Order: sequence, then structure tokens, then C-alpha cells
Amino acid sequence: MIRKLLSILLIFAVCMLLVSCGQNSEKETGAPDTASSVSKESSTLSTVLEEQRSLFSRITRQLDRAGCNNIDYVIPDEKLSEAVRHAKNCQVTLEDGYYQFEYIENGDFSYSLWGQDVLSDAPSSAPSVDDDGNGAMESVSGDMVFSGGGAIYRRYCYRIAQDGSSGSSEMQCYLNGEFNGHERFDWYISEGSLHFSDAALSQETWDSDDTGYTYVLVFGMISENTLQLVERNVHTAAMDIPREYIMPVSVNERLISSAKDYNVYLTVENGIATELYDGRTYTYKLE
Repeated sequence: MIRKLLSILLIFAVCMLLVSCGQNSEKETGAPDTASSVSKESSTLSTVLEEQRSLFSRITRQLDRAGCNNIDYVIPDEKLSEAVRHAKNCQVTLEDGYYQFEYIENGDFSYSLWGQDVLSDAPSSAPSVDDDGNGAMESVSGDMVFSGGGAIYRRYCYRIAQDGSSGSSEMQCYLNGEFNGHERFDWYISEGSLHFSDAALSQETWDSDDTGYTYVLVFGMISENTLQLVERNVHTAAMDIPREYIMPVSVNERLISSAKDYNVYLTVENGIATELYDGRTYTYKLE
């Protein structure tokens, strides 16, 4: 029972941190906060990106309604939406046919949680029995104080073609001055299909005893009615985009279908989504 309560406390603390980030991150940024400081290019780029995103968002909505377990991996919709939000609040410059800008997000998200706050809200249950036959001292967990979080700083760098047909974004995150988050996203649109690649530093890296780091790589193609994507893990010696990262211009059907050692393989064709995940096959009828 003590272990279970400790788990509840830790989960509760993490949830509080995430909620705090979601509520405050947009307020505490280094982005311009006045209408006059946002350039005309910002508005134009936001419109262009939103138009491109809308062309490929249908499948995302259909998968969501169908209850696909790995909807989070259909990332072009998510990342382009993110780029739209950032572009609206930044000074964007246009040079040699490419928009370029940076978006800064920062704030202090420290938290301190007394265990009794969780125990008082948790459902009551009979004490468990230890191996020696004595009742578990649940009050010990209630006396514990959990603290964490800290000063979070995220920097996003964008370079996007004037017509939105290609682009890249890279995010670096620091917690209390220590580098602890990294993601890169690239896309390329050709003949009605968006080719994309994404690499994100896995948070499981911090829970592992192994040396090195793990990046989650996702690459694929999406059109109005079809989708193919693969997700796999890559181990690296340093916190840097792995050499296995595939630029979107090289992503094609043959490359995707020949992928091995993947975590997730997801396809959509003729209104049917097929997901290979955790050694099982799931199918969804899209509407």
C-alpha cells in the first residue's frame, strides 16, 4: 500500500507541473506581446501554414474519432498548428524566399506538494498487511513532501518556405539551466502529399541506467485520404539529432514499407486504418 500511495503522490505532482506549464507557458514568453511588434510577415505566414495544415487534417480528425491509440504520432497536424501559434506572436522576417523566426517560451514551474494533500483526497481503504503481519503505516507517506520542476526555457527556431511547401523547426529545452529536451521536425509537400520527419528526445532517457540517450524517430507521408508512418527508437551517445534521421525529401512508400524494428506502423487506405503496435494489429473504420 505504501508503494501504491507513493506512486499516487508522484503522479499527482507531475500532473500539477504539466497543468501549470499548460496554463502559464503562453503567458510567460519572450515573444512580442503587442500588436505593433508583430510584422506583416507574421500574419501572412500564419495564414499560409494554416491553409497547408487544413489540407492534411482530415485523417487526423478521423483517427481521433475512431479511437486510434497512437493519434499523437500523426504529428504534422500538431506541429503545423504549433508553428501557426508561434508565428502569430513573433517578429518574422522573409529572406531569399524563406520565413525565419525564433519563439522563446520560459517561466518558473517549480512545485512543492505535501503528501497529506493527496491522501486526504484519495479513496479510503483498509490498510494493507506487511510481511511481518503488522499493518502498514500509511501516515508515513502523508508526511512526505515532494518538490520539483523549476525554471523552464524553450527555444524554437523556424525556417519555412514562402509558400509553406517545406520547412523545419527545432526546439531545445532547458530545466534549471540543464539541457533536457530536444525535437526537430521537417516537412516537404509534393504532388498533394506531405512528407515529414520528426525526432524527439525520449523522456525515458532520464529513467534509464544506460549511458547515452534515446530519440524517438517518426517519418511518413500523409495526403487527404491516405497515411503511412513509422515510429522507432534510436540510441545516441550525445543529445543530438541521430544520423539515422531521414529528411522528408527522401521519405517514400518503399522506405516506409521496408522499415524494421519499429514501435508503431500506421497506415490509412480506403477508409480503413491499420495499426501495428506492441506486437498486435488494430484496425479502425474511419468516418
